[in-house]
Amino acid sequence: MWEAGAYRHAKRVDELQALARNSSGLLPDPQRAWRLGWVTDFLLTNFKAQMALEKQVETLVTQREDYHWIADVPYSGPATLGMILGATGDVHRFRNYRQYIAYTGYFAGLETSQTIDRTRMSRRGNRDLKRALFQIAAPLVWFDRGENPYKALFERKEAEGQPWYSAMPYVCAALARHIYHCLKFQEPYDVVKAFGETVSSHACNQAIEDLRTDLEDKFEAMEAHLIQEGL
Repeated sequence: MWEAGAYRHAKRVDELQALARNSSGLLPDPQRAWRLGWVTDFLLTNFKAQMALEKQVETLVTQREDYHWIADVPYSGPATLGMILGATGDVHRFRNYRQYIAYTGYFAGLETSQTIDRTRMSRRGNRDLKRALFQIAAPLVWFDRGENPYKALFERKEAEGQPWYSAMPYVCAALARHIYHCLKFQEPYDVVKAFGETVSSHACNQAIEDLRTDLEDKFEAMEAHLIQEGL
């Protein structure tokens, strides 16, 4: 400040530094202060409401008898599993797993052949259930450390030349089949029994959070490609 010729300010530099500790240097703006206060109160109130709602959902879902059959599904929680249970309803309304997987919108060829021999995926089904299965399958395929049978299925489909958005529905269909079996026969989820292999250790929390920020975009991209291909 001395070099710049700001002699008066140079003499009060200690005072200016003290003021800067608690001020951004902007002039007081009552309207801006009111808006910031309102937004802060609104967010804090809604965060509490959201936490209370999530707790209520967790309590309601975990009290269901059928929840315990699928509680060990990897990369899931009460909210996701509650969506699956709510969308599924009474599992006995489906005569077999083929009908259930068709209801999810991930079953191959059921629209035309009623068999599992075709490679085309249905785009029908309950969209909420379809999204919930995708939210579980995605981290299993992309972020689970090591190997697991769902990832192996995905990689096998990619090795056959299918893009990720065509390979992923096979993983979701396999997951839906296992969940159907648990609910129908009241047996706890056991990937070892289903595949003869274990699911490896979970990905780190940061990797999962990074995936969640992009999960909805990936789901919509998969949906768009399936519709574009007329499946």
